[in-house]
Amino acid sequence: MSDLKIIPINPKALDLPSGTASFEERRAILRKELSDKIPRSRWLDEKVVSNAPKDVTAIIGESGLLTEEEIAITEKYDAPTLVKQMIEGKLTSVDVTTAFCKRAVIAHQLTGCLVDYFEEEALEAALKADQHLKQTGKPLGPLHGLPISVKDHMPLKGHPASTGFLSTREEKSKEDCLLISILRKAGAIFYVKTNQPQAIMHLECTSFMFRTLNPFNTTLSAGGSTGGEAALIALRGSILGLGTDIGGSIRGPSAFCGIWGFKPSSQIVPLTGMPVGVLSAPISIACCGGPMTVSLEGINYFMKVILDAKPELQDSQLLRWNWPTSFVNASPKKLRVGFVLNDGHITPQPPVTNALLWARELLDKAKDKIELVPYTPYNVAEGNKLLHSLYYPTGYTELRKALKDGGEPEYSLTTNTLRETREKPLDAFEIARKNADLQDFRVKFVEHFNKFDLDVILAPCFVGPACSHDTAFYWNYTSIWNIMDWPGCVFPTPIRATGKEKYTNEEQAKEMSLESSRVVELWNKGDFEGAPVNLQLIARRHYDNELIEALHVIQGILSS
Repeated sequence: MSDLKIIPINPKALDLPSGTASFEERRAILRKELSDKIPRSRWLDEKVVSNAPKDVTAIIGESGLLTEEEIAITEKYDAPTLVKQMIEGKLTSVDVTTAFCKRAVIAHQLTGCLVDYFEEEALEAALKADQHLKQTGKPLGPLHGLPISVKDHMPLKGHPASTGFLSTREEKSKEDCLLISILRKAGAIFYVKTNQPQAIMHLECTSFMFRTLNPFNTTLSAGGSTGGEAALIALRGSILGLGTDIGGSIRGPSAFCGIWGFKPSSQIVPLTGMPVGVLSAPISIACCGGPMTVSLEGINYFMKVILDAKPELQDSQLLRWNWPTSFVNASPKKLRVGFVLNDGHITPQPPVTNALLWARELLDKAKDKIELVPYTPYNVAEGNKLLHSLYYPTGYTELRKALKDGGEPEYSLTTNTLRETREKPLDAFEIARKNADLQDFRVKFVEHFNKFDLDVILAPCFVGPACSHDTAFYWNYTSIWNIMDWPGCVFPTPIRATGKEKYTNEEQAKEMSLESSRVVELWNKGDFEGAPVNLQLIARRHYDNELIEALHVIQGILSS
């Protein structure tokens, strides 16, 4: 008789709309299959999980499930420094992989961040890495023995993947996608796949398996679509994970969970071999892959590894790109930084404004390095309306068919994403006209930007800190840069929401737009205590290197 017990999961992570009887049966089977892969020795006490406080970040260290060495391994290093420890023989990949496997499943019980777990396979790869180093004296590659977490939809050979619907879930991907292949050849160890939302098109993370919770306040979202990665990394169950971004799906969850996230320009990080599913947006709007991690150095390290592998030789759509070994002291000139207090459409909630004012005060003291220039992006409301009309130019019929085929309920945020989408496909003439409108918008946006003579832009990441569940309606602060295909990097600040902050001028915020008024209402109704606040730095399209150079300078000032 099979064991009917299932690993305890935070009840909030299981709070999802119901589907048909067959859908619910399949959902239960998938949850049980994941539970069966996790050794009982990794399970938290059921009372600890069911009675967890809003802020669950202390539970892992207090659980007694990790040794002191495992806590140090998972908390002390970023990606490059941990790899260095293994190459120098101070740590083994087996010990490192074991530590992250253990921590990842504890994080999952608290936040619902995983969809697959394969410790045995990971430890086998880690042992081979250790043996190779011992026998040859050389590492497998620049990522020697490093555990890396993977977003669900990315094909990883031998493991399930989906495009955000139960009906599209395949049991085993036949091959690695190109990005995974490069990382594997560089010595990476894969051990988990992480949660993503329905259709992979929410700025939250509610899938057919779990709702991913924010570890700093579980009444709030972890963000999306790469929300499983964000929650996992925030709890140090990973220190380097893989995301994709077509509206904010790297930057949003990274900001919600207080970690680093980088969306490069398109045609740099390969998406080759990743399924498109029902999303037809790439006809007009480029999707981008990028890293989510615990440090700026981790972003640099990831980008260097990927681009040194010359992925453009395997996909002719990719650009040949050089990524420097180091960006430190690479930008001696004084930077003109566009400073965005609001985008002219939605006034950010008070903790975001507080973070901006904190940054402004420090940057104003470094006038030899930084010149702050007040800046409001061009017509964000028009741009975002155009963007949403281009996400599904083939109509919503195929999306709703994918839901129906699996007996899956349509979540409210899926309906919100489709608000500018019609049922039937646009014809070729209509798509051409939409693309002409898009190009016209981009030209006007750049004309406006050029008037300010800026190097980079410092802006909010979202209309607030992490949002209450099922309320991530407004993507303005990330999606406008997807329209332009401009790179953006979000980074943590020391600011945390108390939930008691007040708008400087609430009436003015309400009067800015209907959407801004709704954001005020969401703030007044929500519980935001403890939510991290990140900021975002943006540069022109394909000025990715210049963006990271500038961020090194700015981060040096802010961290001092």
